[in-house]
This record gives sequence, C-alpha cells and structure tokens, in this order.
Amino acid sequence: MFCKIDQKSPIVYEIEGIGHSKTEKKPDAFNVVTQNKFLRTLPKEVQAEVCKDGKTIGEVAKVWNKIVWPKRTFFDGSTAELAMLAVQDCFENALNRNFIDFDPGGIDLIIGATNTGPGYSSLADYVKRGIGINPPAARRDENSLVNAECWDLTEACTSGSVAITKAIACIAGGMYKRVLVVCSEKATTLTPREKWQGSNLFGDASFAMMLKASTDKTKQSFYFFENNCFPFDGNIEFIRKTETGFFQDGRKVHRFVGGKVIPTFVDSVKRAGIEVEDISHIIFHQPSLKTVEFSEEELRKLWPNFKGKFHKSKNIGNASSASFGHLVSTKYQEGIIKPGEMVVTLTFGAGLSLSILGFRFTEC
Repeated sequence: MFCKIDQKSPIVYEIEGIGHSKTEKKPDAFNVVTQNKFLRTLPKEVQAEVCKDGKTIGEVAKVWNKIVWPKRTFFDGSTAELAMLAVQDCFENALNRNFIDFDPGGIDLIIGATNTGPGYSSLADYVKRGIGINPPAARRDENSLVNAECWDLTEACTSGSVAITKAIACIAGGMYKRVLVVCSEKATTLTPREKWQGSNLFGDASFAMMLKASTDKTKQSFYFFENNCFPFDGNIEFIRKTETGFFQDGRKVHRFVGGKVIPTFVDSVKRAGIEVEDISHIIFHQPSLKTVEFSEEELRKLWPNFKGKFHKSKNIGNASSASFGHLVSTKYQEGIIKPGEMVVTLTFGAGLSLSILGFRFTEC
C-alpha cells in the first residue's frame, strides 16, 4: 500500500517530539557487549562449535565484527521499562523544541510496536501507566491520560515504521489529535544465546515519536509512506519464529533485499515525486553490518546522484523494529539530521515485509 501525502490537506501531521533509549540514562541496566566478550560467555561446547575450523575466539570475533556487529546493547529490565526510557526522552525533546502547548494529557492514543513485548496487557497499556505514575514536568496530574486509547501492533521488523503510518491514518481520520508511538524491543530474547548464528545479531533498544494534528501547512512532517509484504514463493518461510527461537535463511533474505527491497524503495521514492538530490538522510533497518553495507552499495549503484548521508548504528545491534527509529532519534538529537532536511527510512523483515517513510522535522 503506497500513500503520497497531500501537502495541501487542511490537516497536517507534525512530529512533535522524538526520543530513544540511552545507556547513560540508566547505566546500571545496560551492558554494551563486544563480540569477543559475547563469545566467551557461551558454554564451552558452543565455543568449540564456533571454533571448529581451528580459529581462536579472537579470530572469530574479528570476522563477526565485519559481518554482524562489533558491539551490541543488552538491557537488564522489561520491554516496558525500556519503552519508558524512550518516552521520557521524547517528552524532554518536545519540551526542548519549545512546543509550548505540549501536554501529555492531550494524548488521545498510544500505539505500542513490539515483537518482544509483554503480550497482554499491551506495551501501550504499560506505557500509559508509566506516564501516569511519573509524568513529565509539564503535567503533574495523575489522571491526565484517562482518555488515552491503547493498543499494540506487530509486523516483524517493520512494526515501528508501520505504527507511525497508523498514527498518521488515525490523525487523518479526525478522531485523534495527538498520538504517541512507542516501539520497544528486547531483541536479545528472540533466540537462545546458545544459538549463536542468530543470537550474535541482536541488541535491545527503543524509540518513541509524538505526532499531532496541525492546520499550519508549514508544519507538515510527512511526504509519503509505503507498507507491503511479499509472502509468496516461499518468502514467508525465510524468517520465522520456531520452537527454539529465531530462524533466518540468510542467503535468501540477502537476495530478497537486493532483488526486491532496494528496487521497491527506489520506485516508492519515484512515485512520491521526490528527487534523489533532495534526500539528505537515508536510514535502513539494521539487521547486520553486512546487509546494511550491501544495501547502501546497491542503492548507490541505482542512485549515483545521491549526495546525502547513509547512516549505520554503532553499538546497538539488530534491535528488530526499534533499530531504525532509535537511529533516527540519535542522529536528530545529535544535530546531524537538521530541521527541514528530508529523511527516508526503510525497514524490512519476516513476511517478507517492508515499510518506507519519507519525512522531515519541522522548525519550531
């Protein structure tokens, strides 16, 4: 499903704030682990399997650093607790951007996005409770969120991106004025540590984005989005949940990225009427260092005129559907993504599914 957002619509969708989990906010709960350290925590029999070709732990780690991720973040807490770190950061960001009318009490809907959440009650329910117990300085009324509707969605690694498009749709319908999207993933729980060919990918992270309805056309944040899945020809079997955790046919997924994901991304941007030269930042899902670098290489072949920045995570790892949003928030708060600059994101995962967003942060 492709949607080019009408820039002349009487209602526009503004990003009011964005935030992400930060290790420095709760250092005792986070552990950033190198691949070398991770390997040495595996049971001896698993280490023997990893090193069966005669390589040492250190030599294997050097290979993984180039293919998977050199470092990954582990969070010692619940998915809901991880989510609240992003929510609190999002509220601080909204206040810092001088949204003088910002008020958590005005939230009409909280959408949770997760593949590793509490199930029921929903992640959104826990977030609503968390805000009520510890509201930001702008609001100290424990009943301020009494009217906020809550629900979760799950669509593999596209969940966070899809949730943002659902927030847009809810605002477009006129019934919701302010929507909080919260995506939280303890992806390190997706597969047992002993299954090292999967567990060496994952990290834990969260992000939150606040969207609100506005009638000021200069405040439109979004240009287009596309959500789709391609479950045919055996694709639905390439990434799946098994009794023993995460399974992925890496080679087939890699071919899917090059053969379907990247061409769809290029076509989506074209359908939106956006010139490549106008894109300042591209952020993809972060499944592995190898896949991200391959994606950039394939995209630059098709877009030789692209002069913007292609971003990669440093120490998070594959945080499932939270990867891209965590990276967007990080780069925005660092001042690398500036207001007015166009950002295009792409996430993909089991299904095989994909989600594409084109947006900007507005001037305050």
